[in-house]
Amino acid sequence: MRRLSSIFISAAVAISGLTLTATGASANTSGKATVKTVAAIAPTAVPNATILRIVRLNKTNSFLVAGIDASTAGANIHLWKIKEDLTVDTSFKPVDLGDAFEYPTASNSTCMQNQNNSWNCYRLENLTVNETANTYVVSYTKNVSAGSGMNARSTDIGSVAIGNLTTGAAPATRSFFRYFQANDDPTQTFAAYNATNFYGSMCTDTFGATYQGLAFSSTSSSSFNAFIRGDGSVILPLSCQYYSSTGNSSTEYRTEALFAVKASGSSFVLDNTWGTNGVLKTFDDPTQCGYAWPMGSVDTSITSNSSPKIFTLIWKQTYSRQTSRPGGNQNETYNGCSTSGIPTYTGSGLVSLKADGSILATANFSSQMGPGRWVIDSNGRWNTITTSGTGQTPTYSLLRLNTKGELDTTNGTNGLKTLTGLPSKVEINGTSVNMRYSILGIATTAKGFLFSGFSSTTTSPTSFICNASPINYESTAYPYYMTVEEGLVTSYGTNGLGEGVTTQFQTECNSGGTSVSFINAKGQHASVILTKAIGSQTAGVKYTVWDAAQGVTSGGDGAGVIGGGSAAGRVDKKVYSTRLPAATQTDSALTVLTAKQAKDLDIRTNTPRICVALTTSVLMVNPGRCVIRIIDEDTKKVIRTMTTIVKKTEVEEGTTLTTDEPIYFRQASVRLSKNALAQVAELAEAAKTAKRVVVIGHSAALGDVSKYSFAISRNRANAVKAALIKAGVKATIEIVAMSYTQPEKTAKTEAAQAKNRRVEVYIFP
Repeated sequence: MRRLSSIFISAAVAISGLTLTATGASANTSGKATVKTVAAIAPTAVPNATILRIVRLNKTNSFLVAGIDASTAGANIHLWKIKEDLTVDTSFKPVDLGDAFEYPTASNSTCMQNQNNSWNCYRLENLTVNETANTYVVSYTKNVSAGSGMNARSTDIGSVAIGNLTTGAAPATRSFFRYFQANDDPTQTFAAYNATNFYGSMCTDTFGATYQGLAFSSTSSSSFNAFIRGDGSVILPLSCQYYSSTGNSSTEYRTEALFAVKASGSSFVLDNTWGTNGVLKTFDDPTQCGYAWPMGSVDTSITSNSSPKIFTLIWKQTYSRQTSRPGGNQNETYNGCSTSGIPTYTGSGLVSLKADGSILATANFSSQMGPGRWVIDSNGRWNTITTSGTGQTPTYSLLRLNTKGELDTTNGTNGLKTLTGLPSKVEINGTSVNMRYSILGIATTAKGFLFSGFSSTTTSPTSFICNASPINYESTAYPYYMTVEEGLVTSYGTNGLGEGVTTQFQTECNSGGTSVSFINAKGQHASVILTKAIGSQTAGVKYTVWDAAQGVTSGGDGAGVIGGGSAAGRVDKKVYSTRLPAATQTDSALTVLTAKQAKDLDIRTNTPRICVALTTSVLMVNPGRCVIRIIDEDTKKVIRTMTTIVKKTEVEEGTTLTTDEPIYFRQASVRLSKNALAQVAELAEAAKTAKRVVVIGHSAALGDVSKYSFAISRNRANAVKAALIKAGVKATIEIVAMSYTQPEKTAKTEAAQAKNRRVEVYIFP
């Protein structure tokens, strides 16, 4: 039986209205690069600005930028927007993040005196957005000093700002001590910075003032890997240490959690709607050591915290407790988690979380893996590439989770499918490019979707000293597409790589977000890079777009709002008035009548399990042979009969639809459950720009088929229609009652028939 695709709306930035200059010809018409460069872009509110970090805003075709007046000591970090044409977006008022986001100076930081502005002195650690929530979060750390002589002290102060992406209003901010020692309270010494023991309090509130009999020792806020829910709540990581030392014996325990905060006036407070009272414990095992990393990817299409879909993932790894401290006294007895280098992990696994912080599913692995960036495909499945093996020819596998957060065994054992057709090197114009494969985004074609990414060559040093003189180097980027079935798309560009574009860089330690690569709404690879004046290269912003592969019509980053399921460029406007195409795809529609013809003619289907008759079109719902008849309303005469074969794999013909998982009902009920109402809210959001929505009601066939089966399937469809209208859907909503003619399950058991008491919603782009 078929599986309905999950909602996947295209809202990515399209390359329109931007004049680009070609850098040269490619061996193929696809893969050609065009580049635009401009001088530094900054509003008048931030004179002499240096851009520190840039992120892409898909829905508004723009970029959010964090920068600072680098010529003024102690200047504050600001935020502003850049349009797609690389001009300042004046509709967004530049945001001064305030004194908490001030660069330290030599007068208040001995670090600035001694370490020449290194990463240890200040760092913009995170700039994240969620356009569905219309929210951004910024994380920043600076090292400050107080006192002198024997009383001199230094500490790291972290600050987080949560703000609105549209208004440019002052954000909610809060400052805290990044590393808080319970026996060395810095609050009084650094009172001028208004920092608090926020993280220390979170530790003791979550795991207790003692853990396994040991007193709370210290905390750290990890790497500020923040992410944002659809309601604007921000999820932050927490790490807590408990320690005891007596003589030559010491013991420690580490725990980890994720907690949620929300803006409250000019500050923010704990958001108790996440996990349990605002906290989700991610590692709480005194028998072993471990880490739990948020993977960074979220489904940004989710607007309701009660959504049943995967919101984000956590990667967990465990290792044995250690009996010797690295670099410690040989006579010391130690029981803790400190290791020298990378520990020998004893287990790893994935945890799928819902938007309310509850666990949807877990998956454990016996072998170690290194999952990369996750993307959501047009079927709502989560995908990443993992590697195994060593040397220059690792083995790449696709790891996939189904829509329930479980390992997708249809992809392979343990959800893994070994990828073939991925060469370790590609020759292009006399250059040998060492390939490293990962998923940047998704590009859609009429026959399915392609994964996309970049490979590169570089002259960068393998290591360097942050405080030493910067080293100039160059990197050349080459885009590629690949499929799960065949590997690298070798028809693209030259041998599978688009045209190489070279940029000059300089080693530095206190940046890290000065470029962004993405797949735009046309399915093209693109990048925005902040450049320095190195050699003949000018300082400013460099915007590159590569022509898409043949057949690509749309694309995105696979974050749930943009990408794979876009129907842009795939809508079949043809009216099939005489015969249907030989083949079409599931979850698509063929128009067979004009609106004028539909006044006198009806569509009937002989194969209701395969295709559903609508007013002017036929909806393909299952693989098989679809047979329809066009009937005169008055005479009931059959005007013509048409057939087609419906296939699971996508083909050229048909209007591709966005759909969601079915909305289920209890036995003999037409009432929407809490879970169903959450689904309706997501569907309504997806249907904001839809031209048409079709709601199909179904009933079960358990025991004697009731004479009310048709009526109950119709009433279920009407209940969902009414809820969609109440949720704000303006598009025309058409209902279809299927009774028990299109079962999802055929077994005569209650568990099977429960899958048939459903309503399916199709959104026409």
